[in-house]
Amino acid sequence: MNVVIQINGRDAIPVRAIPFLTSWQKFSPEVLAAVLAQFDEVLLANGMRGLTAYRSGDDGVCAIWWSSFVYRELRALSDTIRARQETQETGYQEWREQSIRILPAGVFVWRDKFEAGYAKALD
Repeated sequence: MNVVIQINGRDAIPVRAIPFLTSWQKFSPEVLAAVLAQFDEVLLANGMRGLTAYRSGDDGVCAIWWSSFVYRELRALSDTIRARQETQETGYQEWREQSIRILPAGVFVWRDKFEAGYAKALD
């Protein structure tokens, strides 16, 4: 399945697709939100610094301000699920299902920027 989209002739990856593309290993929604908000020092030091999320609108493509609100909402979801989970596995499955929906829809990163940073982050 190809999730890459074309925006103004350039390849882009929807932010909501990134956890699936990375097999939920390096970029869960929470880690991705931290990187985009420039919170995750380890990944930032390993090549993800400056990764920016964008939204395409009527007046063209514009960078979006990625504040801590998405990261905080994901942390709150984790706390809520952890408090009521029956087992760790059921809690994890519920978190995976719900966390993707917290990432903003219609937001993307440029494919070349993500792939370059991701390759460095894996080293």
